[in-house]
Amino acid sequence: MLVWFERRPRVTDAGIALAAALALFWALGVLVRNRRSSAAARADRDRDRILAEARLTQERERALLSREMHDIIGHALAVVIAQSDGARYAKATNPQAETAALETINRTARSALDDVHELLSVLREPGDATTAGISTGDLDLLVNSVRQAGLEVTVHETGIRMPLTAAHDLTIFRVLQESLTNAIKHGGRGTAATVRLDWGPNDVCFGVTTVETSAANPQATGRISLPGQGLIGMRERMRLLDGTVEAGRRTDGAPGFRVDARLPYRSLGAPR
Repeated sequence: MLVWFERRPRVTDAGIALAAALALFWALGVLVRNRRSSAAARADRDRDRILAEARLTQERERALLSREMHDIIGHALAVVIAQSDGARYAKATNPQAETAALETINRTARSALDDVHELLSVLREPGDATTAGISTGDLDLLVNSVRQAGLEVTVHETGIRMPLTAAHDLTIFRVLQESLTNAIKHGGRGTAATVRLDWGPNDVCFGVTTVETSAANPQATGRISLPGQGLIGMRERMRLLDGTVEAGRRTDGAPGFRVDARLPYRSLGAPR
């Protein structure tokens, strides 16, 4: 009688060690592969974020350039058109008025060209484009230019004018400039405008109110018209500095429009 014996493999310590080493190497491989996948995914996310931030910065710079060009050129063209209309009517009866109008056109065009050159030079260099040399300190020049275009302007300023950042200064100037430019476009000669600046300890309330007469402009409707870039630009400038601006008809029923703005600030001389 034959008896078969099944020989079972012996599990030695060496075999156990080899199996453990293989399992360890396999686990390390999986871990490395997962880490590489995670790193690649993280790199993709970082790249997408950087590209998105770059696109956002580019769009903001584009919007800034568009607003600045609109404000500079729009105001200059409004003055030039008003002056050229006046010169055409005065040519036959008042040669001196024609000469004065032509001088104003020349001065306004040159000033606008200088502003465009300054804006482009700032944009070519690193830094904040809002540090261009236009501020509330140039309000007298702005008022004089719109007066020469035939707009009667009165300035009422109360409180103590505070030193502000370049961004705050430029925002106030541009809102007033756009409001007065609109008055020139839609009010015509003889329209009266009041510029208001009320300085408080934590904010400045400012704006423009116009009075339009049928003699000044028979088509005047007392309706504000700040399409496209005008009103959008004002609101965007104010929003970036936590300010507000409202534009519309005068609330007292008189023909004309009003622009009311409020801009909070921290004076440069105030303790932080």
